[in-house]
Amino acid sequence: MKVRFLLRLHFEITFFSLYIQLSEFKMPETNQFIIHQITDVNSADFHYCLSIYREAFPPNEKQPEQIICERVEKKKSVLYCLKYNSKIVGITLLWDFKNSKFQLLDYFAIIEEQRKIGMGSFFFKEISNLVNQTGKRLIMEVEHPAYGNNKSERKRRIDFYIKNGSFILNHVPYILPPLDGTIPTEMFLLIAPGSEGEVFNRTQIIDLINRIYLELYERDKNDFLLNKFIDKLSEEIILTTNYE
Repeated sequence: MKVRFLLRLHFEITFFSLYIQLSEFKMPETNQFIIHQITDVNSADFHYCLSIYREAFPPNEKQPEQIICERVEKKKSVLYCLKYNSKIVGITLLWDFKNSKFQLLDYFAIIEEQRKIGMGSFFFKEISNLVNQTGKRLIMEVEHPAYGNNKSERKRRIDFYIKNGSFILNHVPYILPPLDGTIPTEMFLLIAPGSEGEVFNRTQIIDLINRIYLELYERDKNDFLLNKFIDKLSEEIILTTNYE
């Protein structure tokens, strides 16, 4: 019948269209990726990384670009880029806490047109493995999805890190100082790798937070924002993937 033929034709066209859409978002072969450390702040690659940094983060979460330059040049921060077909598609900036078991994933970004196809997951896992090979783990400041005007975006970001092996430090009401002098940001602290139910003691986490505030933001133990939440930490802090 004509109706059945039209229905079948509609189904085949829809299926073909869906196939084409899915094909467009196929993850590229990982052998086409190169992870490269950038140390020369005068290089074209460094300045392209800065342009990604400039676009990817809100003003109150961004350090002045001059500080980024100085930290990379003096080897206080380590900058890696992800290249695909010789083009930079992602960046990450790490800060190593000396004599500790952690490195801060200070910034992590994939360019907008290359998101949602697996590049971010590949890059994050490779960086996590790289840090783990030094005997350390990543710690991350990630926006709390219960706050702000972009709750769905924040939730996707948290879900991305959890999907890729990260765990939330439960009941740590962390606050990121406003890096442009405006509004502080409510955050989760995440650790990777980890395991559900893994326990950290209060002293260890307080020491780590104090170091983040002092070394990254030049704020000491008497800082007003720090003291708003640091005393609220429980004696045992548990890793979890549950944030609802």
